[in-house]
Amino acid sequence: MSLRHLLDICAMSAAAVLTAAAGVEAAQLQLKKIRCVKQDITGPDEPYIKVAGQKVWGPKDMQPNMTHDLSGVAAKTFTGQVALSLYDYDTPDPDDFLGENEISDSIAGQGVKKVSITEDEAEYEIEFEAIP
Repeated sequence: MSLRHLLDICAMSAAAVLTAAAGVEAAQLQLKKIRCVKQDITGPDEPYIKVAGQKVWGPKDMQPNMTHDLSGVAAKTFTGQVALSLYDYDTPDPDDFLGENEISDSIAGQGVKKVSITEDEAEYEIEFEAIP
């Protein structure tokens, strides 16, 4: 197990303790998979995902109809809403913002959901589950 993974576990545990102490129900955001429907206008994509502003996956090369399994990404604890953002890694230019969705803890326990991200002429689908 990597140090980064251990730090993620500690951060999730600390967040769960704090929210429990405050009497707030926390949810866990578990990413399932990402699918490229259409690349952005600049050619091959190397998308990466951020949750609450923190990079959690990627960048990985993707082409249309390609899917990556995200089940190995550590779940993120959150309350209220959390931002799920997608970027395309570019060098030397700034990375392209491909879009963002707010995930609410009110959907915790409703099974796997899917969001579409369609900025910068790209289209991606990300499946996730909010776990109570």
